[in-house]
Amino acid sequence: MSLRALAALLLLCWLLPLPARALDPDKAFHHYVRNTWSVQEGLPQISAVSIAQTSDGYLWVATQAGVTRFDGVGFTAHSPDTDPALPHPIATALALDASDALWVGTRRGMAVRRDGGFHAVPWAGAGPAPNIVSLLVADGVVWAASAAGVARVEDGELRPLPGIGATNALLQVDGVLWAGGLDGVRRWDGQRWTRTAWPGNEAPLVYGLLQVGARSGPPPRAASGCMTLRAGGPCRLPLRCRCCSFTAMATATSGAVATSAWCGYARIAASKRCPAPATTVCSTCSAPSRIARATCGWAACPTA
Repeated sequence: MSLRALAALLLLCWLLPLPARALDPDKAFHHYVRNTWSVQEGLPQISAVSIAQTSDGYLWVATQAGVTRFDGVGFTAHSPDTDPALPHPIATALALDASDALWVGTRRGMAVRRDGGFHAVPWAGAGPAPNIVSLLVADGVVWAASAAGVARVEDGELRPLPGIGATNALLQVDGVLWAGGLDGVRRWDGQRWTRTAWPGNEAPLVYGLLQVGARSGPPPRAASGCMTLRAGGPCRLPLRCRCCSFTAMATATSGAVATSAWCGYARIAASKRCPAPATTVCSTCSAPSRIARATCGWAACPTA
């Protein structure tokens, strides 16, 4: 076989498609990162707090210097200076609806981008427009969790719902709206809020809500750890690391729950029950833990 034929054969083998493999859960995250964009590449501010992608392929990023659009090469910044409909330069949340309209939460109310431009969403409550913490679009309704409670967009205005205080997170399950905030979790039946009772009557500070599998009710995460709502009532997941104040959660295809914390990252594997506490100690905060590898780099509740 000639050298040219051998080279062609090797090239053909290299081009053959390989079977797709899931990401190794034990592999460091930075091994997968290939490109980063920061202020050096044109991002107006380094804090990217929310990201959304419109149907035209553009990425939208909420930062503390407004909303910016990324086309894969460069950034186009939008702020009250360039778009007066944006009520505040600090953008806090983004959400897309079925019509591809981009809803923007800020430190002082909301705006929406549609038909190529931003439009104000007036606040219909008392006092100045509140800080929008998160947004939810469900069944055609735009909901906002804010320092003034829960509000929804009606007739082009952001109207607050009565009976609830400062809220951080929203989740809709089977048409039922759940809200998490300073006093735990509440359920909205369309007329009033019902507060979820917690052990010891001490409701956790809830930063976010996540539905996992087909369990009855959403499992909220609290500032002091992770708790779940089930048919028998709320229960705390066996995370004993005192430094693990969770800030975000997501589910993997395996059913595991991935969480980010102030001290790192945790992974909670699905299991019917957790074993008795082991002697494992968190290497960061030296707290006893029921976690297989409680290093505050990742953690997993071992299956039984």
